[in-house]
Amino acid sequence: MKEFHLFEKDISKIPQPKSFTFPFYYEPHELSLMAIEQTQNELKEVDINEHNFGLSEKESHLPSIGKMIGVLVVKNEIGQIGFLKAYSGKLQKNDILPNYAPAITDGTLSQDFINKTKQQVERFNKDIIKKENHTLLTELKESYINKSREFDELIHQAKIQYADGKKKRIKYREESILNTDEKLKLFSNLAKESSQQKRRIKEIKMNKRRELVSISLKIQTHEQVITSLKEQRRKVLANLQQRQENQLTFCNIESQSLGLQEIFKQYHNKKPNVGTGECCAPKLLNFAFKNKLYPLALAEFWWGAPHKNNIRRHKNIYPACTGRCAPLLKHMLKGIPMEPDPIKVNWGQGKEIETLFEDEFLLVINKPAGLLTTPGRFINDSVQTRIQNLYPTQEYIMPIHRLDQGTSGIVIIAKSTKIHKLLQRQFINKTIQKRYSAILDGTPNKTEGEIAIPLSLDPNNPPFQMIDLKSKKNALTRYEVIREGKETCLVYFYPITGRTHQLRVHSAHQRGLDAPIKGDDMYGVKSDRMYLHADRVTFVHPLSKEKIIIECPAKFDLI
Repeated sequence: MKEFHLFEKDISKIPQPKSFTFPFYYEPHELSLMAIEQTQNELKEVDINEHNFGLSEKESHLPSIGKMIGVLVVKNEIGQIGFLKAYSGKLQKNDILPNYAPAITDGTLSQDFINKTKQQVERFNKDIIKKENHTLLTELKESYINKSREFDELIHQAKIQYADGKKKRIKYREESILNTDEKLKLFSNLAKESSQQKRRIKEIKMNKRRELVSISLKIQTHEQVITSLKEQRRKVLANLQQRQENQLTFCNIESQSLGLQEIFKQYHNKKPNVGTGECCAPKLLNFAFKNKLYPLALAEFWWGAPHKNNIRRHKNIYPACTGRCAPLLKHMLKGIPMEPDPIKVNWGQGKEIETLFEDEFLLVINKPAGLLTTPGRFINDSVQTRIQNLYPTQEYIMPIHRLDQGTSGIVIIAKSTKIHKLLQRQFINKTIQKRYSAILDGTPNKTEGEIAIPLSLDPNNPPFQMIDLKSKKNALTRYEVIREGKETCLVYFYPITGRTHQLRVHSAHQRGLDAPIKGDDMYGVKSDRMYLHADRVTFVHPLSKEKIIIECPAKFDLI
């Protein structure tokens, strides 16, 4: 079997995994790391004209597209241990790289139908481009802009003329020494002049509206044709997607096969996102089960240039996505002993909370890394529950803000609803100043500056965040580099806004500092902890109005 790859290095002394990798959060098994190394060495030889991963200095007519690559360590029926390889999505040229696990399909959708659909879509694309670049449409749009500017200038000049006339009319009235009849005649003429100037402005506006509406209707006629072509193309693609989804079946070790729609209805109660089933993990597992290969360990890594919106770094290892893969893998991994879900592990157990400030109205504490700020889905232990247990007679006690589980540092806690509202108002008005210390894997190009990149939740992979340039919810961070090491640096972050994972994404993304926070298990490389600490907060006491500065230095530094 050409898709079953034996290890080039000796693996006889490496113990087999006791249970299968939990796919959404894991430490890669040693065998998975060896499979990744072997696969990456082979990927270096892929021809840039077959698929441009964006790593070669050579020019290519193909756009650079990085890919998630997956390896699945498996055991065959005679006890040999090897691995399978798969890539996410589709390639630019070949349907499949040699010896990679194929796309999931039951073969009912003919290649002839797929090719005809692609040809039909391509014809729509050409027609749309032709219509969008049509000379008449371009001329009409230019005419609309030019006419609008011409009329705006005419209106502007007419308004200036009216304003000047009004000043003169006021002056004439104030300085006039004419007799009564002459005054009446003058004022009558001035009133007519004023009316004429107002009518002139009104006429220009009416002419503008009439001419622009006429041009706009002609533009709409052309654009309706384009819209119609796009709608027809959408229906053709939707039909292909529906046909493809209907033919996708996913099996498991218990020989149970379910269709894509059925799985999502059963496990997720919603429709699958576009591209579901094209990720590495489902491809690998499906191929393994159909060929009587027992899965032992899974790992996925990014190969190539990062996408514009997502935070992916070349060679970094990532978990399977939750939006597309969670329902599929829940079905596919049924009956396979699996590692415990780390999300259900209390990483804050045994770690103590330190009190930094307290009076009868509020409390400020130092949260240890690993402890939740508020109770989670699976873990009740948190800053909130611990403080509530310490103050059993207190009617109300609640954190004003949150820190990520992996972040340590200052958390402010209110002892009444009134204090909570007053402090929350300071957060909303951005009058509370916060500073974070962080160690970055890398060094920014500038020693200080601002990062303004809007963020939103990645719908295909929550809770990961993505760059969303269309979002009106901007995220703003100020930073300064304090010290530099050989490959790391210590920085101060001053978040102006408080978006989810803001500092982590602004650090890691190439539009930001392009240097992830050390130990960030989502956007960087996992370590003993995430090296991010809220070390200073400045606020006004809600009752005494005293300015309060709390400092709590980080317990880490550059090595």
